[in-house]
Amino acid sequence: MGFLDFFGPARAFVAGGNRLSANVTCPVGSTGNYPLAPANLLAHFAKRVTVPFMDELPSVIVKYLDSYNNMEAPSLLACFTDDAAFEHVSGGATVRIVGKQALGEMARQGVEMFESRRQTVQRAIVSGDAIAIEIGFAAIVRTDLPNGWKKGQTVALRGASFFRLRDGKITELVDIS
Repeated sequence: MGFLDFFGPARAFVAGGNRLSANVTCPVGSTGNYPLAPANLLAHFAKRVTVPFMDELPSVIVKYLDSYNNMEAPSLLACFTDDAAFEHVSGGATVRIVGKQALGEMARQGVEMFESRRQTVQRAIVSGDAIAIEIGFAAIVRTDLPNGWKKGQTVALRGASFFRLRDGKITELVDIS
């Protein structure tokens, strides 16, 4: 299964709403109609290589998660290629950013939004330069945000992140929550 096989169901999920029935290629090579949602998207691919420990993830992914959790924007940015693309999908809305400069601005804004934040890997799949991770996210909001989150509010979400690597760096990242 290649990287685009991970992205196909994810993009179809976004277009389809809260649940999806999609004709997708299964890890064992058959095709079928499977209901998918962000929290169980990776379970669908669980017969692929499941990574139980952080030390089995590519080092750039571990560095990205550590930098994200420690709110270190420069270190986080160093994980990406110059032409990297980032896409965030939540509640039917999609934000796409391309290029390291735009990613840097987004990373700095993210640091300003939260007192603390943490992404925790629930499960992961590594297939060559494609990595899919089910994420648990928890944060404390620093300031009132346009989405309705209030200062001091604790936020907890589950989602999935899909990475593609090139030359040891992240060239594409899609987050779904």
